[in-house]
Amino acid sequence: MNIFAFVGASNSGKTLLIKKLISEFKSRGYSVGVIKHCPHGFDIAPQGKDSSIFVKENANPVVLVGPQEIVVSRKESSLPSLKMIASEYFEHIDIVLVEGGQHEKSLKKIEVLRQSLSEELKTNFNELIAVVSDFKLEMPKPIFNHHQISQIADFLEKNLATKSSGISLKIDGSPVRLNKFVQRIFKKIILGMISSLDRIKDNPENIVITLFSDKKKEEKKQR
Repeated sequence: MNIFAFVGASNSGKTLLIKKLISEFKSRGYSVGVIKHCPHGFDIAPQGKDSSIFVKENANPVVLVGPQEIVVSRKESSLPSLKMIASEYFEHIDIVLVEGGQHEKSLKKIEVLRQSLSEELKTNFNELIAVVSDFKLEMPKPIFNHHQISQIADFLEKNLATKSSGISLKIDGSPVRLNKFVQRIFKKIILGMISSLDRIKDNPENIVITLFSDKKKEEKKQR
């Protein structure tokens, strides 16, 4: 898991930038999660909704379950760091993009600047890895403009930590979560099978297997 925080003033363009980077990274085959830091709070249970009753009565946690989504509201006496939250909820995600998190020292930060709105850097230089700006700037850090989505993704990709060994499974485009035991079984079987093939290097870094079902043949068999 790799975490990158986009920091900067409100309306500097952080949300739009992250939105475009999500699409870019997903097109490159990465799984992407997002954490939005809301220092002024948020409301998942608006007044007048049934869920607001449970929140008002201090039920903890409150879970909202929809047809294709789950929202968990959990009150904490002391809030964990964004990095700890990512470790708990994004264990199997390749890249986590954070909107905010200016004061969390452990995060790699990209500061987003906007002319006439925020033109001065506020990030500690040791935590800053790059800057996105719509005006010319000179500094010993990589600088991108707001439209260089591919170049920003390239830069962040080079900063990815070595991906840990693991197995990911998608069926018809939908990810299927595998526990560590099943991952170990899959890995042993797949590596055992390909080790007998010719011209395969030892310890391959990435293996992709695509299985297509032949529906026409199956329909003929059923007849």
